[in-house]
Amino acid sequence: MAEIHIREKDRMDKTVNLVMHFIVPLTQNANGTNWNEVIQKALKPVPSMDDNDTTENAAVASGSVLELAETMRYSSTNLTNAQRLAEIQAFYLVRKDEVFGELAATLDFFGKEF
Repeated sequence: MAEIHIREKDRMDKTVNLVMHFIVPLTQNANGTNWNEVIQKALKPVPSMDDNDTTENAAVASGSVLELAETMRYSSTNLTNAQRLAEIQAFYLVRKDEVFGELAATLDFFGKEF
C-alpha cells in the first residue's frame, strides 16, 4: 500500500493534490479503546479514491489506515522533480505527526461512558 498518492498538480507548478495514507498505531486511547476502532466509529472513514485496490479500501474502512486528501503548496515554482518529490515526502511526515496529534487531542477519551 502506498503512503502517498499524487493526484494532480496545477499548471503553474504551485500546488499538488495528494491522498495520503497513515498507518494507525496499534495502541489505545486514554479510554482503552483501540485507535482503529476510535477512527472507525468516530470518523466513519470512506475511501476517497476510486482506483484504490480492495486491500487499501478495506484498510481505510476498518480504521487501520487513515486517509487524508490535501493540497500542498510547493516552496517555489522553480523546483526540479526530485525537489518536488522531496517536498511532498517532507509534507507527508509533518502532516502525519500533526494528524495523530490532533486525534489524540480530540478523541483521546472517545468511548468513555459513565
